[in-house]
Amino acid sequence: MKFLDKNVFIYSLVFFRIMFGILAFAESIALLFHYHWKKNAYEYGGFQFKYFGFEWVQPLPYHLMNAFFIFLIISAALIALGKWYRWAATFFAFGITYVFLLEKSYYLNHGYLLCMLSFLIVLLPLNKYLSLDVWKNPSIRQLKVPYWNLLLLNLMMGIVYFYGGLAKINWDWLNARPLDRWVSAKSDMYLLGPLWAQDWVPWVMSYGGLMLDLFIVPLLIFSRPTRWLALTMAVFFHIVNTILFNIGIFPILSITLTLLFFEPDFPLKVINWLKLRIPFVGKLQDGWNRKMEASPQFVETIPSTPKVIFWGLGIYIVIQLLIPFRHHLIAGDVAWTEEGHRFSWRMMLRSKRGSGHFKVADLDKNKVYKVYPKKELTKRQAKKIFAHPDMIYQFVQKLKKDYRAKGIDNIAITAHVKAKLNGGKKSQYIDPEVDLSKVEWKVFGHNEWILPRPE
Repeated sequence: MKFLDKNVFIYSLVFFRIMFGILAFAESIALLFHYHWKKNAYEYGGFQFKYFGFEWVQPLPYHLMNAFFIFLIISAALIALGKWYRWAATFFAFGITYVFLLEKSYYLNHGYLLCMLSFLIVLLPLNKYLSLDVWKNPSIRQLKVPYWNLLLLNLMMGIVYFYGGLAKINWDWLNARPLDRWVSAKSDMYLLGPLWAQDWVPWVMSYGGLMLDLFIVPLLIFSRPTRWLALTMAVFFHIVNTILFNIGIFPILSITLTLLFFEPDFPLKVINWLKLRIPFVGKLQDGWNRKMEASPQFVETIPSTPKVIFWGLGIYIVIQLLIPFRHHLIAGDVAWTEEGHRFSWRMMLRSKRGSGHFKVADLDKNKVYKVYPKKELTKRQAKKIFAHPDMIYQFVQKLKKDYRAKGIDNIAITAHVKAKLNGGKKSQYIDPEVDLSKVEWKVFGHNEWILPRPE
């Protein structure tokens, strides 16, 4: 445990706090303007697809939801500034997780990563340098922190990269699918369109992405030259992804986390380089130094970390290491069944489309009602439902509740759905003979009414 308590400079962690706060600020604004105001994704009293076990998480009334998002935005800004840090970080962690849990159809890996990181930074003293908290009370200033503070974030990024690479070792990805379809669809892009139209591009991107994910962490750890090589590869990879796909803050967040593998004092070296070329940077640094010199007291000796914290963090890391493997315990192709897909860093692996309808049979009157979800769901929900069996199941439970409210209790509900994966043949996805209103969803097992992927 001694190496975990070894003191390292705090500067790279402070850099991460500022970047995290800025990205969290941007994400919170997007949630308010795009998802809440424009898409009405969190409608009070409306229907949302929920994560199993979190059905109780519900949207607030409209104006309270507005106020909540404003506080979320403010808390993100306070994290970047390092003001009332613990309170702001705690509110943001619970707040962003609350929004994440409200609607499953908006699941993104970067949203899940943001939630995980939000809770981790509550534990870390990221406000103990270059913050408004220190400006007000310089005696809390720290120049060093225990090594585990930095290692924790490195491990989180390492897990994302490595499991993202493992997930790519499958037949479709090794045959440049679905990148061949996604990249060719961008062939009309200004300037870069002719490049995306080349047949070899998706193959290079598929194998390049696989190699990057699997080997970037060893390259970052091995030596200084390989570290710079890894950073260059990561920056190029994320720039290409940003050009091709709309994936929000994830590329910048990933590059920020990648930089944490460099020496802990690298931000200070960057500032010293900048101040020689940009006088304004030097003035800012001189103003900070004068304020600190006026109050020379600071935390010089970092106390040993209690073992209970190490045990808690150890359990957290083990859980993060095991969750991505859970789909191997469930029968079927996870890209087809979706069972065990989420929270496993299976990023950008499949292009999946489905279509269909539901039949609600009134068994007492021998009548059948045909239901098309797009008439009852948001555009996003209607687009996602036929590619995700758990959403199909949850929509059936909604129909069951709705028809019972009409006084129709003796019913059978079947799903008539076809889907295709990565440009393959469209085939029957859900067993149309199974009454889904009578089955229970198996969270940790295979649901047999999901038909096998065609060969």
